[in-house]
Amino acid sequence: MLLLLLALLGAVADDWTPIFQVEVRIIDQSDAESAVVERAPKIVVDNGQSGNLKDQTQRAFVTGVTKTKTGLNPTVKAVTEGVNLTVTPTIVARGEVSLDLTIQTAKVKSVEERPADDDGSVIQMPTVESVEIRTTKVVRLGEKTVVSCGTRAVEFVVRLANTPGSVPPLNAVDGPSQSLKGLR
Repeated sequence: MLLLLLALLGAVADDWTPIFQVEVRIIDQSDAESAVVERAPKIVVDNGQSGNLKDQTQRAFVTGVTKTKTGLNPTVKAVTEGVNLTVTPTIVARGEVSLDLTIQTAKVKSVEERPADDDGSVIQMPTVESVEIRTTKVVRLGEKTVVSCGTRAVEFVVRLANTPGSVPPLNAVDGPSQSLKGLR
C-alpha cells in the first residue's frame, strides 16, 4: 500500500512545476531625504512564465485648441505615469532563481503653459521623463535585490508560493530542471 501511495505521489510530482511569489516594493527616490514606498504588491507566477504589474495613472493635458463655428474644440493628450514591470523567474540552481526584468517608468517632470490664441485659451506642453531597463538578476530565494530605474527603485523578494494542493517532487534533481530539490 505504501509503495502504491509513493508511486501515485511520484506521478503527480513529475508534473509539478514551482510557482513563485515575487514581492515587489516600488520606491520613489525623487526626494533624496526620504524614500517613499508607493506600493507593495505581489506577483504569483509559474517557473519560466512572465508576470506583469502596472502601477500607473493617466493625466490629461490640453495640447491644442481648434476654433469651430460653435466655439473652441480642445485637443487632449493622455500621458501615462508610473511603473510597468514584467518579471520572469526561472530556476537556475539549488536555491537560486534568475529574474528576467523589464522595468519602465514615466513621470511628468514639468508642464509648460502657452497661450493658444488671442482668445485667452491656454495649451499645456508636458515634459515626460521615461526610463526603460532590461536586466537579469540571479537571486537566492528569500533575499532582497534592488534595481534602480529613473527616480524609482524596485525591490524584489522571491519566495515559493504556498499553493493549496501542490505536491513537491519526490525525485527532484538540482539544476535548471522543473523540479525543486533544495529550493526550500
